[in-house]
Amino acid sequence: MARRRAVSSSLARSILRGLGVADASIGEDVPPLGFLPSGLDCLDMAIGVPGYPQGRLVLVHGPAGVGKTTLCLIAIREAQKRGGLGLYLDFERKLSIPWAKHLGVDTKELIVWPAPPAPPPKGEEVPLLPFPSIEAGFDLVVRVLQLVQASRRDAPVAVVWDSLHAPESRTTIDEGMDEPGYAGMITAKAYGRCWKQIIPVLANTGAVLFAISQVRTTVDGRLIKEKIGVGSAVNFHASLTLVLSQKAVRGVGDRDGDKVRVVVAKNQIAAPWKSTHYTLRYETGIDTWAATLEAAQIAGLADEPAGGWTRLHIAGLDRPVKVQGSMGGPKSLEAWAEANPDTWAVWHEAVRASIGKAPVAEAEPEEIIEALPEELTE
Repeated sequence: MARRRAVSSSLARSILRGLGVADASIGEDVPPLGFLPSGLDCLDMAIGVPGYPQGRLVLVHGPAGVGKTTLCLIAIREAQKRGGLGLYLDFERKLSIPWAKHLGVDTKELIVWPAPPAPPPKGEEVPLLPFPSIEAGFDLVVRVLQLVQASRRDAPVAVVWDSLHAPESRTTIDEGMDEPGYAGMITAKAYGRCWKQIIPVLANTGAVLFAISQVRTTVDGRLIKEKIGVGSAVNFHASLTLVLSQKAVRGVGDRDGDKVRVVVAKNQIAAPWKSTHYTLRYETGIDTWAATLEAAQIAGLADEPAGGWTRLHIAGLDRPVKVQGSMGGPKSLEAWAEANPDTWAVWHEAVRASIGKAPVAEAEPEEIIEALPEELTE
């Protein structure tokens, strides 16, 4: 077998030399794929690799209020923790800088575009803001990635496009072609052209591009099946498609957050159709400690017997570590980790090492396809 591989490699290299082309290479010479941790251990467990694939496009789809923006801001935080930066394309002009800071984002290393307007002088009218186009957004992303690549090629970058539905194509803006059917077709074509141009640039960097897609709802809140107007190109070019949905609502008297279900509806780097869930708390964001505990339970490194306490299984110890507290599993785990940082590091490393090995629950594809807009299932 070793001889066959050597011969095959030698044959491939000789053919490559004969071709004389600069844009082809031997498979074993292709750099390995890097990963940007999502910040949620249970999500990385569902993806099947240690995070989001770098140099790839990730589609985040779901209704309002399930934490799409929060999930992407956490990714920016993780990139900054590793010496990278974040680029946030705020087409909806709704980004909350205080909320980003609360989640741990270093706003000094965060580029926001378009920039918020300066307040007009007293007594003057508020000027109309120029509407940024799809093409202008893609041009900016390409320039940023090229500058990062020229200065620090391996620096992780998290780029958030918020959202796919907010901007319009340059043709629609300049020529006033705003008829619903025609404008949607022009928008889809603009996205199709731009994805083809940016994917090769993205592949040569350590960046992850997050495209946020929101489900449209009727006035009474029921989900409807409709075209979202951005075409199917985004799902075609995405390496990951994450579908978020509200799983369960806490009691009305104690409604401090929701359970959000995440289904990996498309996965080009591991097995698709895996599912997990996280707790979205309205005042603090996504509960990362609960996400770690969920991942540990999947890996068999933690369980919660009756009695309101958590049991951790740590290699090298004869018996499990008992974590108990009046605040519940995640809060007790946080307190224990602060009191025992060395033991926590060993245990958490074991949790991370089980990613891609532990069995993760599978979702029913039919259920997810019914919830997706038609353009993402074509």
